[in-house]
Amino acid sequence: MVKRPFINKPNPISLIRDAIIFFIRHSNTIFRMKSLNIAIMRTFTKLKNQAVPYFDIIKRIEDLETSDQNTQELLKKIVQAISSMQELQNEAKEETKKIGFINE
Repeated sequence: MVKRPFINKPNPISLIRDAIIFFIRHSNTIFRMKSLNIAIMRTFTKLKNQAVPYFDIIKRIEDLETSDQNTQELLKKIVQAISSMQELQNEAKEETKKIGFINE
């Protein structure tokens, strides 16, 4: 008869006890991580809600773009002004200091 090696089977009660001990020891970290995740989700929700009005503006501009010649000329000027503002914003982004891990 072949003797099989002893395998330590997990005891359900000890697993529950270990989980409770882990939760008690690390509860502050767990709650901080949970609040951080909630803050991140709220930030992305705010960003999404701020972007929604711009879709309406873009639709209106596209509708105006097809109406008449005077409107088209005016829209070209507006687009040029927005483009110059975007260029200024891009220049400002390049000058800002990046945060986080920087690979050099």
